[in-house]
Amino acid sequence: MVRASLMMTLTLLSLLTSFAFVVVGIGRILKGSELAFVQYVETIQLYTIQFLDINSDIMLALPVEGYWVDAVWSPDGQHLVFKQRIEETSYVSIADVDGEITLIDGGILPTWLSADRLMIWDAQNVGAFRIYSLNPVTLDSQSLDAFPRSCSDYRLSPDQRHIACGSSSEEWTMKLYILDSRQVQPPRFVARSNNYIEYDWSPEGRTLLYSTYDGADNQISMIDLETGIISQLSTIDWGAALASSPTSAFRYPRFAFFTTSSNHTLLRIMDSDGSVNDVDLNALVTAPIRSVGAIEWSPDGQHLVVELGVVSEYEFDLFLVSLTGTPTMRRLTVGGHYASSTWRP
Repeated sequence: MVRASLMMTLTLLSLLTSFAFVVVGIGRILKGSELAFVQYVETIQLYTIQFLDINSDIMLALPVEGYWVDAVWSPDGQHLVFKQRIEETSYVSIADVDGEITLIDGGILPTWLSADRLMIWDAQNVGAFRIYSLNPVTLDSQSLDAFPRSCSDYRLSPDQRHIACGSSSEEWTMKLYILDSRQVQPPRFVARSNNYIEYDWSPEGRTLLYSTYDGADNQISMIDLETGIISQLSTIDWGAALASSPTSAFRYPRFAFFTTSSNHTLLRIMDSDGSVNDVDLNALVTAPIRSVGAIEWSPDGQHLVVELGVVSEYEFDLFLVSLTGTPTMRRLTVGGHYASSTWRP
């Protein structure tokens, strides 16, 4: 584990003409940015963590050594953790708002357990994990008996009590588990799905929204963690991605999802009363939409970041959708080399 100062200057990148780029230190970035996302920039052959203030349209870019970098804000917005791979070694980097960074080697899939506890999965030992306490960063505990070993995506509930985990098998069957972040209760199996499964927490963390595919239809359901009751919310012919709005009311979800056809892509928003509002993405994007990826709500529920494959089916760029008034869209990345995005809480 290495601790160093990150009050470096940023490289000025004129990647997008619709935003103003400014050179500052990362401490100032962390104290003021709203959205962070990662993109590979071919012209400099580096990944960059980019920070966007959507109100001022100021974007800052920090080049990062290595490749395949992801970034995730802590639940209190005081730390940004990102992973990177340099040569053959995987690192997890923890940056605080004062600009100090701590590097932890051999880690992948960083998952926040609370605002001051971070779980990192061991890159060498599948299923093993380490838990670090922050302020300062110290190893708290480690275990070789982790949660389901085939899990590849972990999402902490807003109340920091549970983790949703998507697990895959060799038969392309996905399983959804709910894990106790304090490791008191055993994993709870929720659902299985063919090929893929999507899921997201309600704002208070008491319900989990998820979408399963049975080979014919997609079923959107919700499980209440207090009662264990599963409710079916909607059935769609074909869809991808699923995201619960931070402004959802308890037990009355507001969520967004995609529906796609051969030549049409809709971003659909189902409100708490069951009504559905559609945003025609083909009318807002000039390039053909070949595929869709993830959806990320802003904390105020007024904006979404969506992944769209416009370069090719397997290369995604980020677009910012604003829902205030008539929906509008802005393109954030160009070239199909995007990696991840995270809103600051």
